[in-house]
Amino acid sequence: MRHKDIVQQAISFANDGIRIDRHKAIEFGFPMIEANRELLVEGAKRDFARSVKEAATKQMRRMATDTDAQSCFDMLRRRYALDDEAKVIKETDFLREMELDRIIAIREKSVADDMQHLSALKEVRASLKPIWRAHPDWTLGECERAFRNVRLAA
Repeated sequence: MRHKDIVQQAISFANDGIRIDRHKAIEFGFPMIEANRELLVEGAKRDFARSVKEAATKQMRRMATDTDAQSCFDMLRRRYALDDEAKVIKETDFLREMELDRIIAIREKSVADDMQHLSALKEVRASLKPIWRAHPDWTLGECERAFRNVRLAA
């Protein structure tokens, strides 16, 4: 069985229709991962990669606060990820122009994606505001169904 299949089974098992209990999903799915050495190694590598990324990021932040490690461009970080998954992190001092351009492109895409999502959240809030005023105890899903029913009736 593939990793993503086990994940989907675990999510289905732990989904009560309102929320997904992560602990319950893990307790359900991990024995299946443990039983498959290949999946266990794959998961360990993924976890190790995440740990390396987190440790490198922490180290980068610590170094950014060292006064003797500061650049004259002190608004920059000491290191940057050169890809979306932060597989490669490079010292700022050693960046080439093309790498700096790539970092800028990554940041621009991230900001654009965040702004698009923020806009969608605000649009939903504005659309549902009249319903929430009338029913402050309703969930977003209940408001959405009411909103949809009003639109269909019009």
